[in-house]
Amino acid sequence: MKISQLTNFLSFPAQNIEFDKFLTEHEITERPLDKPTPIAWLNRKDLGVSMIFYPARDYKKWWGPVGEDGEMIFSTLQIYGENNDSGFAEYRDQLPYGLTFASTLQEARAIFGEPTLDHLLGPENRVYLWYGYQGYSLALCFFPESNGISFLSIEKNKKIPPQKRNIDF
Repeated sequence: MKISQLTNFLSFPAQNIEFDKFLTEHEITERPLDKPTPIAWLNRKDLGVSMIFYPARDYKKWWGPVGEDGEMIFSTLQIYGENNDSGFAEYRDQLPYGLTFASTLQEARAIFGEPTLDHLLGPENRVYLWYGYQGYSLALCFFPESNGISFLSIEKNKKIPPQKRNIDF
C-alpha cells in the first residue's frame, strides 16, 4: 500500500470503483457509511496506515469539491512510524518528500520551510503542520529530543488556511 497511490484517492468516497478495487486488493472490505458519528476510519494497523473519512457535507464545507459524489469522503491519510501510542505497526514503504521516520524537525524544515503552525499532542509530542505544500497540508508528529517521527498526516488543503493559535493539548 503506497502513499502515492492512496493520496490519489483523497476527496473520493471508498465506493469509487477504483478506490474500492484498491481497498479490496489490500484486504480492506469495510466501507464507511454516513452515520451519527461524523468521522470514520479504515485502518490497516498491520501496515501502519489509517484512512479518515468525513461526511460529504462536511468535506465540501471544509475542503471544497469532492472528486466524486458519495456519503463519506476520504479526507486524511495517516502513516505511522514504529514508535507510536496508537497500536499501529511501522509503515514499511518509502515516505514521501525524502522523509524517513528518523527525520528530525530540522530536516523537515529544510524540505518544507517553516511550519504554518505547531502544537503539543499529549505531554511531550509536538505536531507541526505545513499548509499548502504542493497542494497538501502535511502534519508531522515528532517525539521529544529529536527521536524521530511518530506519524505523518496528509490531506488536501482546506479552503481556509489554519491560523496560528496558542493552544496546546
